[in-house]
Amino acid sequence: RPGGRLGITGIYPSPTADNLNIQFDAVQEADIDIRLTDFTGRTVMETRIAAGKGSNSTQLSLVGLPAGVYAVTITAEGIVSAPVRVVKQ
Repeated sequence: RPGGRLGITGIYPSPTADNLNIQFDAVQEADIDIRLTDFTGRTVMETRIAAGKGSNSTQLSLVGLPAGVYAVTITAEGIVSAPVRVVKQ
C-alpha cells in the first residue's frame, strides 16, 4: 500500500518465559532479519524469515535466554524498525 512502512505492530506476551509472538508490517515481499539485543546492545539472537507484503507474524523462542529486558528490531533491505522492548522472565 502507498505510504506503507516497515514496523513492528505487536509483540506479546511481555513478560514471557518462552515464546514471543511478533506482528509486523512489510512494505513488500522480502527477507526480514529479526534481531534481539540485550540492554548493552549485544545481539543475543538473530533469525531471518521470508515476509509477504503487508501484515506478517512470526514466533521466537526465548528459551535459554537469561531473564531481563531485551529490544526487538526488524531489518529489511537496510531499513531498521524502531526497537520494541520485551521482558523475559
